[in-house]
Amino acid sequence: MNRWKKFSMIVVSVVVFGIFIGYMVGMFFNSGSDNKQAQEKIVVAKGEEIDDLVNSEGVIIDSMHKMLHQKVIADKKIGFIVMSPENIKKLRHLLDQSDKILEKEKYVEILNRWEKGDFSQAVEEHNYMLEQAGGESTGKAKRFATPKEEKAYLKEQSKKEGSSAKIE
Repeated sequence: MNRWKKFSMIVVSVVVFGIFIGYMVGMFFNSGSDNKQAQEKIVVAKGEEIDDLVNSEGVIIDSMHKMLHQKVIADKKIGFIVMSPENIKKLRHLLDQSDKILEKEKYVEILNRWEKGDFSQAVEEHNYMLEQAGGESTGKAKRFATPKEEKAYLKEQSKKEGSSAKIE
């Protein structure tokens, strides 16, 4: 009888161990498919980084201009910085740290709208920033991008840079 107990305990242990190993292998292979599905639902783009080490009006204008590229349709767009709460905060911090910016009030007003998710003046803001930067008239925004066009633009930027940052 003692022999049967040992045999039964070994069999039960092997079965439990096998179930555990099977579960772990299943989790390993299935976790990747969940991530792939999530990545397909989210547009991926990172864009350039805001140069927050140099506190100048030129950096602020350039950054705001590039952030607006995803919100407007123009014949020519050079550069891209993703329109994100983090980047808006970086720009606000740069503005707060400087006393020598000529159009500081206007930039603060624009950032206030962006923080609230109001991009209704994106075309005018883009063209103003382009003018302030001394950009070409071929880069002027013609109209506001539809959500579908914005998503396509972000996807295009993602492909160009091979990025893995997620933007909703």
